[in-house]
Amino acid sequence: MRVHPRSRSKMKGVRSYGEPKDSFVMPPEAFVLKIPDTAIADLKTRLGRTRFPDAAPGEPWAYGTSVDYIRDLVSYWKDSFDWRAQEAALNEFPQFKVPLDDVELHFLHVPGIGPSPYPLLLMHGWPGSVFEFLDIIPRLTDPARFGGDPEDAFTVIAPSLPGYGLSFKPGQKRFVLQDIAACLHELMTETLGYPKFAAQGGDWGAAVASLIGQRYPSSVCGIHLNLLFGPREKVMVSSESEARYYERLAHFLTEETGYQQIQGTKPQTLAFGLTDSPVGLAAWIVEKFRTWSDNDGVPESAISRDRLLANVSFYWFTAAIGPSFWPYYGRLHFAEQISPAALLPRTYLRAPELDDDFLRRFDWAQISVGHTDGMIRASPRIRPISARRDHELVEAGKIGDVIRFRPTKARTGVSPVDGADELRVESEPSIFVALMFLAVQEDLVASHRSPLGQSPLNVMQ
Repeated sequence: MRVHPRSRSKMKGVRSYGEPKDSFVMPPEAFVLKIPDTAIADLKTRLGRTRFPDAAPGEPWAYGTSVDYIRDLVSYWKDSFDWRAQEAALNEFPQFKVPLDDVELHFLHVPGIGPSPYPLLLMHGWPGSVFEFLDIIPRLTDPARFGGDPEDAFTVIAPSLPGYGLSFKPGQKRFVLQDIAACLHELMTETLGYPKFAAQGGDWGAAVASLIGQRYPSSVCGIHLNLLFGPREKVMVSSESEARYYERLAHFLTEETGYQQIQGTKPQTLAFGLTDSPVGLAAWIVEKFRTWSDNDGVPESAISRDRLLANVSFYWFTAAIGPSFWPYYGRLHFAEQISPAALLPRTYLRAPELDDDFLRRFDWAQISVGHTDGMIRASPRIRPISARRDHELVEAGKIGDVIRFRPTKARTGVSPVDGADELRVESEPSIFVALMFLAVQEDLVASHRSPLGQSPLNVMQ
């Protein structure tokens, strides 16, 4: 991996779209990660003394993490995993620490290589870390190196979220999502001096990006989310597709959200076991990577074993697993609405390609739009609907104006659905909410026309 040409001795301006400050009350200090040899030796000793639980009868993974899988993973972790190689991969990028809001905030600040790199705040979630970004950062900062256009370069700012990884020290306050959003907004605007930036996030990073979009709309040119937050609104089931959807949702809520309850109600209790046992920590984290990734039964078919263990080891060495639970506590105990917000008049929706197999396997989510206090809110109503692909938003205006779409240049051969050219704005067009139920892939742009008469905005699951 190539080191970007940037001095690590002090923070310097990285150009354009708001120059970072040349002077600071407390300037960011260059940082290089170096875990002590004694900490690595202690980890291996603990791994060698693991007392594994008995495996319950039945299929592996049916009741949680597979015991046989963890035995094999621990053997590799103890005898073959090279932490120093993963540490060196992280240290290839310029890293800094700066005191902000009772935390020594750790962040990567990687200058873009191009005529006008745009600042991008890139945020991980739980149980992730900045190790997730090591492969994508060069593609964002130096697209020409990968056959892209240097005009598309970003300057990437990728923090360890407050309370996570190297943005944690014993005794510091615990951060809920609203605190994280405020801290990272201060990093971007006051510490680094970017008056406007883009924000991207997945998992809790998506929640933070959404909050930044809601609370500080003048500071962002746009937000890009891997996960969208919105209220689940129970409706009367009136079709087979709705019944299937609620059956799947009920299964997910029953079988796959238990971790949210324990992390959101008794984070301190859980922290004892996972801070003291590296195998307990790995079992807790790896099970989520298996459940949430596209794999063939083991996480390594989607994520390399070394990168997976680098992420787990990062939680172990920083002892930050307990504080990382706090966004769950805040989500259960503080009721502020988190909405995936898009700012008009420039809204760009990408959605999965609609092939026959996709249509057979999944239902579509129709989003009916109402309005409260100037915000257009989404209410899910599940039924199969037709979709118009390959159109991008051109313009929108005041209440009563029309949101117009046009075919994208790359996909003009796709036949449109009759009547799907426009959606009328029926509330103040400052913010609207697009609620999606499945992961969004960046393949095609789509707009939808609803069969209802309330001028709804429809997006795909």
